[in-house]
Amino acid sequence: MSKTLYFAYGSNLHLEQMKNRCPDSEVFMCFILKNFKLIFRTVADIEKDVGSQVNGVIFKISQKDETSLDRYEGVPTLYKKNYFEVSIENKKHKVLYYKMTSLYNGYGNLL
Repeated sequence: MSKTLYFAYGSNLHLEQMKNRCPDSEVFMCFILKNFKLIFRTVADIEKDVGSQVNGVIFKISQKDETSLDRYEGVPTLYKKNYFEVSIENKKHKVLYYKMTSLYNGYGNLL
């Protein structure tokens, strides 16, 4: 069975929490996402920002784990699914990450 590569940041870096949410998950590698920055609105989010970087972890997750994460992340209302490509050992991989929807992305600035 094929696994999805998932870039975790924010509270999903907590390994025990990830195991509870995604029992089949495995740490694949630590990863620095370049040209993005970590921001806090209603909850943690990332946005493009040239010269910035976000430290995180790439996990291998099963389809069951991905469905569970979608539920925890509030897809499609709070977060939407996005992807970036990364080259590892001369092979391109598609990596999933969650990005806050425009409906919620300004709410935290009002608090």
